Amino acid sequence: MSFHNWDKRYLSIAKEVSTWSKDPSTKVGAVIADRYGRIVAVGFNGFPKKIIDSMHRRHDRNIKYKMTVHAEANVVLIAGRAARKGTIYVHGAPICADCAGLIIQAGIKRVVAIPPCLPTSQYLASPGSKIDWDEHGRIALEMFTEADLKFEPAE
Repeated sequence: MSFHNWDKRYLSIAKEVSTWSKDPSTKVGAVIADRYGRIVAVGFNGFPKKIIDSMHRRHDRNIKYKMTVHAEANVVLIAGRAARKGTIYVHGAPICADCAGLIIQAGIKRVVAIPPCLPTSQYLASPGSKIDWDEHGRIALEMFTEADLKFEPAE
């Protein structure tokens, strides 16, 4: 399957879903469409349900990074078995290695997302951050290749 108008539509929905995140610096949205093209779940990055997402917690990266559930993890959990053989669309940031593992385990066959190693510094670790998100993204791509998932860069 190649990149086409439906992919653009699903990415547009993922972009809209990303605006639901309360994260002050990174807003990520994800959509899973099943193998027939039906949307089965949407998700965004944020704290788990019932966890208070106070301003202090959202602005303190040491706390925020430990408490935030990524959009990809949320959408995989919401979709459950309906994700099998489907496509995940992610807007807002490259997929990390941890989420790549969840995507593979969910049986998703195709990924449309921002690739790592962009020429801009938009997705590089912020000053003082100990997380290299670009490296996470490169590892995620390696995992997708090894697991025989098709990765297509978002246009």
